[in-house]
Amino acid sequence: MIALLLKAAVLSAAVTGASLLFHPVGPLGTFWPPSPLCPLPNERQFPFFAFVALTEATAFGVAMAFLIWGYRFTVHRFSERWRRLVVWLGLAWLLGNWYPHDALHIHVGPDLGQMIAIELGFHVTLIATTVALMLAILLPRRIPHDDAHRAV
Repeated sequence: MIALLLKAAVLSAAVTGASLLFHPVGPLGTFWPPSPLCPLPNERQFPFFAFVALTEATAFGVAMAFLIWGYRFTVHRFSERWRRLVVWLGLAWLLGNWYPHDALHIHVGPDLGQMIAIELGFHVTLIATTVALMLAILLPRRIPHDDAHRAV
């Protein structure tokens, strides 16, 4: 378990660092450069935006580690495969979507046509993911036929 946590921490740190480097305003931000119409923060605002970028990049790194190693932990908590998948993928999406989401906002700037695609692709899927997680947690568990006889 300790070795797995160490691997996850190393991967998370590496992805966080790469995310910051490739952020639209990062030193290698040519992947999705900021829109020329996107305003730049002033010196009082910059630390707050930097903190948000660091937080989102860290969440993205942790989400990537969870995608690689997190499924095995859902197996012990959820007997039905669909619940395991919803919890595993849903938690990764809820945690990891913020970095590409905000980076795309900076990249497209005030272009409302592209912003609609971002809002549909992120906000609507976040809502759907939350509903799916609620169902995975709240719906009654299906008891296999053999277990039903043992309970009597």
